[in-house]
Amino acid sequence: MRLALVTTSESQPSGIGDYTQTLGKFLGERVTLLPFLPDDSGDKSWCGFEAQPIAKLTPKSAERILFQVGNERSHAFMIPALRRLGGVVTLHDWVLFDLMTAAYPQLERGGWRGQLAAMRCGGMRQRGIWREALAARKRGADSVGAGTAGALLHGWHAFEKDGRWAAGRAGLRVLAGTEKLRLGLHLPRGHRLTVTQGAIEVLSLTGPSDGDQTLGLDPKAQPELALEVRGRKPVVSDLRELGVFVRSASVHVDGAWQSLDIAAAALLPLTGPQLSDARFLLPFQRPIVRWADSFFVHSTEVGRRITLDRNAATPIGVIPHGVQPQATDNGERAAARKALDWARPGHLIVSFGAIQEHKRPEPLLRAFAQILQQVPAGQDKPQLVLAGALKTESCDVEALIGELGIGDLVTITGWVEENDALRWMQAADFCVHLRGPSSLGTSGGAARALGVGRALIISDLPEWAEFPDEAVKRVSIGEGEVPLLAAAMAELCSDPKRVAAMEEAAHLWAREVAAWPIVADKMVELLGHMPAHRTARKSILRSMHEASAKSRAERAAVRS
Repeated sequence: MRLALVTTSESQPSGIGDYTQTLGKFLGERVTLLPFLPDDSGDKSWCGFEAQPIAKLTPKSAERILFQVGNERSHAFMIPALRRLGGVVTLHDWVLFDLMTAAYPQLERGGWRGQLAAMRCGGMRQRGIWREALAARKRGADSVGAGTAGALLHGWHAFEKDGRWAAGRAGLRVLAGTEKLRLGLHLPRGHRLTVTQGAIEVLSLTGPSDGDQTLGLDPKAQPELALEVRGRKPVVSDLRELGVFVRSASVHVDGAWQSLDIAAAALLPLTGPQLSDARFLLPFQRPIVRWADSFFVHSTEVGRRITLDRNAATPIGVIPHGVQPQATDNGERAAARKALDWARPGHLIVSFGAIQEHKRPEPLLRAFAQILQQVPAGQDKPQLVLAGALKTESCDVEALIGELGIGDLVTITGWVEENDALRWMQAADFCVHLRGPSSLGTSGGAARALGVGRALIISDLPEWAEFPDEAVKRVSIGEGEVPLLAAAMAELCSDPKRVAAMEEAAHLWAREVAAWPIVADKMVELLGHMPAHRTARKSILRSMHEASAKSRAERAAVRS
């Protein structure tokens, strides 16, 4: 079989790219592999195979075309080819928000073109959510913290000695019934500040300006004010976006002045509401789901959603995320700890991957703090390692660690290379991997942890149902999550026999289900049963005409 593989270049940082590169080496031993890359990559080879730009991909290039698609902006180049040719898609994620906003920039800009793109990518329901998210971004304020009067909303930098900087756009909520607002401001030269209450402009000021400004407000109007600064530029040695410096704020209500606490934490992130805040409600999956001819997925849940969305029988193959099985050898753990220079006593619990809100660091840290309280005096306490870069926006992980008083027992490694991430998994007594909300994608990290034979605590998600029950403990997200997670971690810390049984089950799954050669064999077998891409198929009428012509020729040959 000649298989065209559409993927990103080797130099493109990508989790799905790493997966495809490993898989491609095994596929290349079983089929004639023809990689097709982005036109602008300029690469002539890919993992040792001769590569071509995707512009040269035609219906006759191969018997099958296989696209590796996930929620990555770098995959946008695949969409025109998929629409033009069809083919088989390995769908790594159901939520494709980042991919589609890269392919259709009008989704970020709005307007009637954005409306059409939202409809095309998600249908009526998602278009409604998209419109609401755009409106929230435009307002610059949010219902978050509703009822908290005299509060900073979005767009505020950290408090400094004499006040705090607002970015180019910022929000401020005053007290209900406020008649006047007095702001102590420093506005640099060239900066133009406007303050609006709803649609009414209540202040327009051009810098340089330094002093108090008193604004008349409508006490019956909405209490949220929008500050916008134009002409802003970063100052020397400070690359932040600095709009106006606010030294003080006070409001006049019921005949008296009251000061507002501008040192308090802002209720919203610096950037304010963004379209990406709604990413898990905007999967934008329709172009991929409707234009592909058949699919590979990592879970029956994603396959079910594809069938429902297409409302038609569709060839779908469920294959596990491939892993490289590790030998059952307790020496691996000791060797990994030595390589990482880890010699601290107590159980080592490892959570891996970039630390983001949807990876649920807060429930994990609170659950870890709970199990520490249960450790008897004189016994070594467990250690928690967060092996990944800190990328949270609304959750201050380091502040939470300080609040819980667990700083001596939690280690944040920062970004680690893939080999070191694997070492942390090998070094662990067991691993924890949480998710929610989810993109409905599988987890390559969870698969690798099982591949090295580690017991694993995971979130109870339908798209992770394929991981073996004997090797994982599942924890429901949401209400009750923290005590359930604490109980799961405490059990694995206190029951070495249970951990050993889970490790053996993980090794068995890796060897017999998810090893790369097994995955590649299954994929090639299923490709042979899947239909060719639609542009390579002959029409029924043409097939009948050719069959009739062949029959006439055979009859004529017999008569002669």
